[in-house]
Amino acid sequence: MEVEIREFLRQFRFEDLISRKILFGPDCRLDGKSVKPLTQLMSESDVVLLTAADQHWFLNVNGSWESPTSRSRTKNRRGDLNNVRGIFNNQNQFINPFFQPKPDRSSEPTIE
Repeated sequence: MEVEIREFLRQFRFEDLISRKILFGPDCRLDGKSVKPLTQLMSESDVVLLTAADQHWFLNVNGSWESPTSRSRTKNRRGDLNNVRGIFNNQNQFINPFFQPKPDRSSEPTIE
């Protein structure tokens, strides 16, 4: 079964995704360490493919993935479980409903 990643993640409690080591840090981001536990959760849920079509992003239950914003050296911006670096690069704000980016402080006045 193919499922949109935002829809898939919303099926689970935030705390469960953290305890399963799918979400990390104070910003609740997905990163390379998320891939193995995420594919395990996909398998348990009978999901074969997670997609974010609007971002041209996917993750297969076997660990194959594609992300156009990856910094991976591969020409097609693709990888597998042995090469997860960059899978979520510049994607969290689009595909992760739990992502909490740091506030932009560049426009705040400075005190002199």
